[in-house]
Amino acid sequence: MSRRPTRRDVLRAGAGTALVAVAGTTIVLATRQAAPDRAMWRRPGHAPVLGLLQATREQLPAIADAGLGAVTLGVPWAQAEPEPGRLDDGVVDDLRGTVEAARDDGLAVSLSPGLQYPPSWLEERGAARFVDQDGREWHGETGDDVLDAVFDPLVQEAQESFLRRLLGALDGLPLAAVRVGGLGRGELRYPFDDRDGDATTLWAYSAPALERSPMPGYRPGEGTDEDAEVVLEWYLDALADHGRRQAELLRGLVAEETLLLVLMPSWGLRPGEVAGAVEAGLDGTSRGERQGTVTEGLDWDRQLAALDGVPGVAACTTWLDPPDQGPSPADTSPGRYLTGVAARYAVPVWGENTGGNDATDLDRCVDRVLGLGLGGLFWMGAADLGDDGRADLDDLRRAAARMGADDDDD
Repeated sequence: MSRRPTRRDVLRAGAGTALVAVAGTTIVLATRQAAPDRAMWRRPGHAPVLGLLQATREQLPAIADAGLGAVTLGVPWAQAEPEPGRLDDGVVDDLRGTVEAARDDGLAVSLSPGLQYPPSWLEERGAARFVDQDGREWHGETGDDVLDAVFDPLVQEAQESFLRRLLGALDGLPLAAVRVGGLGRGELRYPFDDRDGDATTLWAYSAPALERSPMPGYRPGEGTDEDAEVVLEWYLDALADHGRRQAELLRGLVAEETLLLVLMPSWGLRPGEVAGAVEAGLDGTSRGERQGTVTEGLDWDRQLAALDGVPGVAACTTWLDPPDQGPSPADTSPGRYLTGVAARYAVPVWGENTGGNDATDLDRCVDRVLGLGLGGLFWMGAADLGDDGRADLDDLRRAAARMGADDDDD
């Protein structure tokens, strides 16, 4: 007669497993790694990973006990480098200590470099903000209040210097992944179009951008379709080049087995939408413009093509939870569509949810991970677990069991 497994059974099974009794049968569930295995995330066919964003040091034991395998840890750039060229020893030591604590609890670590929180001294030194065709400077909320890292060499050089210092200070620590994007919310995108009723915004009119522009006098909605094509192609290429530049830098700063998770947000530009925007003369009426994906530059095919040849890259949708809107490529969910695009470049796909989600959304995300063969899911987030109906740690425990379940019943 079978029995419910005891804590002694769990300990005998090892730190990498958990035991449950289901319908009178004891089943082994591989829901927790004994220790972070950085190389695991680079191997085809590894079991999908469930991780948690925004975790604090105090939460790590509970996260590990719930069967999760990873956390995302990081520090805002503004805190880590309060003065040009000087890291704050206390901030960096605290980050090192948290990474080490995660390792001791059996959790792999994905590093968020925090570039979406630029220090004030950088703008004081003349760094450019994103500017649109009407001269509006981009100012966003915390985490979105980014500088023009796509076009301004001053911002690019400051980011590179910081990343070299930060990764140097973390040398020797086991990082399973590093998040790539570094723009709003750490993602690979231009700022939002925040003007109601006007979808023509292009963030390509700062002084550094105009120096590089093939047509600095062009305004969306004016000129010929050929003009629109030249400008839009350049705009989309510039963002893709930013992603490649950052990924190549990080590839040289972290261990060979560390995964580079490129954060790709929102719905993405779908087939025919770039051509549709050009045919409309970038007047704001095309579907891609109305959805904001043109303004944000979300051409995933172009971005992955630019990353082709950089080892250890994975595409990560930050919108894994939205349901499909239809069966066509224009209407499938972001995770489903991105998986198809990434397959053309033999790039694995991971996912994150949009935030503020409940247990039903979590179940849908796990379904997507398992159904699409994703490398894993990072859940947003540890700061509001269980608040106002959001998924809690018990929900994540059940999700971890599903994602790590052994297919072979005893």
